[in-house]
Amino acid sequence: MILTALMECYDLLKKKYGTEAPHGIPEFGFSREQPDFCVVLDKNGEIKLIKPIEEGTVLILPTTTKSSGRTSSAKDHPHFLWDSTDYIFGARKKAKDKLDYFTSFKKLCENKLFEEIQNDEGMKAVLNFLENWERGDMDPEKHILLKDYWDRMKSKSNSQGQTIIFQLYGEHKYIPQRSAIVKSWKKHIREIEIEDNRPEKNKKKKPPVEGISLLTGDWKKNENDNLPIAVQHRKAIKGGMGAIVSFNFKAAESYGLEGNFNAPVGIDEAFKYITALNYLLEDNPNKYKVMLGSIATVFWAEKDVKTNAGLFVEETVKHSLKSPIKPSDKAPDKEKKIYDTITSKLKSFNEGLKKGQEVLQPDEVQKGNTKFYILGLEATSKGRVSVRFWLKTSIKELFQKLAKHLQDIEIKTDNFNSPSVYEIIYQLKHKKKEDQRYKTTEDDDKFRKRTSIIATDLAMSVLTGIPYPEELLWGILDRIKKDGDINFTRVSMLKGILMRNGYLKRAQQLSNLTQEALMALDEKCNNVGYVLGRLFAAYEKAQSYYHWKERGKIIDKTIRDRYYGTASTTPLAIFPTLDKLSHVHLSKSGWLLPIIEEITNLLEAKPYPAVLPPPEQALFTLGYYHEKAELRQKKREDEITPDDLIENDNKNN
Repeated sequence: MILTALMECYDLLKKKYGTEAPHGIPEFGFSREQPDFCVVLDKNGEIKLIKPIEEGTVLILPTTTKSSGRTSSAKDHPHFLWDSTDYIFGARKKAKDKLDYFTSFKKLCENKLFEEIQNDEGMKAVLNFLENWERGDMDPEKHILLKDYWDRMKSKSNSQGQTIIFQLYGEHKYIPQRSAIVKSWKKHIREIEIEDNRPEKNKKKKPPVEGISLLTGDWKKNENDNLPIAVQHRKAIKGGMGAIVSFNFKAAESYGLEGNFNAPVGIDEAFKYITALNYLLEDNPNKYKVMLGSIATVFWAEKDVKTNAGLFVEETVKHSLKSPIKPSDKAPDKEKKIYDTITSKLKSFNEGLKKGQEVLQPDEVQKGNTKFYILGLEATSKGRVSVRFWLKTSIKELFQKLAKHLQDIEIKTDNFNSPSVYEIIYQLKHKKKEDQRYKTTEDDDKFRKRTSIIATDLAMSVLTGIPYPEELLWGILDRIKKDGDINFTRVSMLKGILMRNGYLKRAQQLSNLTQEALMALDEKCNNVGYVLGRLFAAYEKAQSYYHWKERGKIIDKTIRDRYYGTASTTPLAIFPTLDKLSHVHLSKSGWLLPIIEEITNLLEAKPYPAVLPPPEQALFTLGYYHEKAELRQKKREDEITPDDLIENDNKNN
């Protein structure tokens, strides 16, 4: 199902973007590449110039299944007229390796299949270069032009050096892009692929394998425009990280079939699904891909569908998973304007979705049944790619699930901005408080690996409507206890978990807790956890106000910094102490006294509980958050203290 959808995606992308660089998707026998350096040759094959290629420049270049799927230590299967420094210059430490890599590249360029273009000026220049280079000492560091660039050319992290492409002196096109060369490659790529996909036994080539494709049900054989079954599939993720279909051990094989013949797919079909996947996986802000932890998530629709906010459906999904990054103060005005436009459109879209309004443009409502696909992949180890999740749905159904998520996490506030999945997961990152600000202290790579599974589970909850992961409840509560940062994103997610995971219904059996109490302050709610959270917020306000009036300065650490973890987990251990402290603090903040009396009356003289379970701890946090917001509104203007300004500044962090 996944591979079939990706095959169809290839055709959609081809129709939408064409086959030309920089945005097109390659035809059979080509791939999207980003070379690092250009070597300019004259007609005699002499190097005239070395040019670094601008980072991010995409070219569509000739390639084969085996050359794109080779390992970093492979000595054969070079690319045609472009490759790494190892193949083009023989840049290996061992003398034997030097010759092996270089010879395999030269052999492909001299292949008899391409005799028809031997007289092409570009082809002739490359062949002359190879002859000249082989006759020399093959040492780039001694070449008058190469030596200045060599440290950069060989500095790439992979073991085969940086990517080199040739250009004829005085021409704009690169040599692999010359029309005669492209025409010849298209003519012979079928023949090359069939030869490369012949199975081997005892180092002897066997005939191409015929059979029924699992993707289309067609009989695949070497005939006319048909192609036989693929022996090897291209890499699912570029850079040699792994293939999405592979059989690496005998226990996975059956019926006497070997390797990928256990999942027969035609050579052309394998090319389509992998090319589409690699296109979606490219690091490009315009592509519909986000990283959730270490999981690459890609998505696409069968047709272009626009919302009434002016965004394509893929854009809304992308920003539901990961919000647009806010540009720095020094960023160009153009970037800031784009960011403001996108966030404004997203807010408009989310508001309409939350209220159950039609969010598609009037002339596109009928496209609500358009299929939408979401795929999550993770490179779990070298040579392995795991499918973490796969979702096939319709745009209409997807929007229903997104609306349910927005409603579940909604909290009444002056400026409600729905946090994305990434922002929610980010709340599990280790932080510490410095100068009234919360700063992260955890390494990004470690954090991504640590949260990959929970990020996957949360994404599926948002997109399918299933319960939120329980680990998220414990994780957020744990981080609040350790760093004291009780912000909008954390509180809204706790509210969502209580709503969706059934905790609200259980709590309602023991108290008059309502759904409204989770969205905004409910002064009549007598749920113990909720009431204690409110009481703790009032005590904290009394303390900070007392210090401001008595000592004329902002208190460095409030009871939240010292006692929040204990108060929200084992109230009996700390609330009697807080009650005594409050008598002192209230001497300077009399306006809080009736509020505290009203809150304590809701406890009905019951003893403080010894322990609060996690759902009650979440309600404690909600009660605390709502009461603090309410206290900011109740005071007179002349009673605002500097710490209130800090709270207002930080409340949406």
